Amino acid sequence: MVELVDTLVLGTSLMRVQVRVLLGAPKRKRDDSMYFITTIKLNCEGIDNQRPIGYFKDYHEAKLRVEGNSCDMFEAGYYKYAAIIKINEGLYPDMEDIHWFEYCKMTDNVIEVKDPALKYQDGYAFKPYIIG
Repeated sequence: MVELVDTLVLGTSLMRVQVRVLLGAPKRKRDDSMYFITTIKLNCEGIDNQRPIGYFKDYHEAKLRVEGNSCDMFEAGYYKYAAIIKINEGLYPDMEDIHWFEYCKMTDNVIEVKDPALKYQDGYAFKPYIIG
């Protein structure tokens, strides 16, 4: 790591400020992503209910919890789908990525699936929400 020291004169004043700049490896960008888990219940007409149940700062931790059906998040089949939604820190963030999971009541297994193209009862495309 290299240290550069310089002295600056500010305006016409006699004040001198010493500036130290450390040169070295660039700082790694902080990952401000959060991975929210939402469970979704269907009825014969479409989406009946959805419920955000938690979040993790690591996708793999969230995925382990969903695939392991932690705390019986699918409630023995009451919720058929779960989504892990990636968003970044900030106000009015956009969903960056969504991973879908489906619960099979007969085998008691959870598998990752492609976007199931769910619709609301009025026919609009479904987007899971994060804040309940």
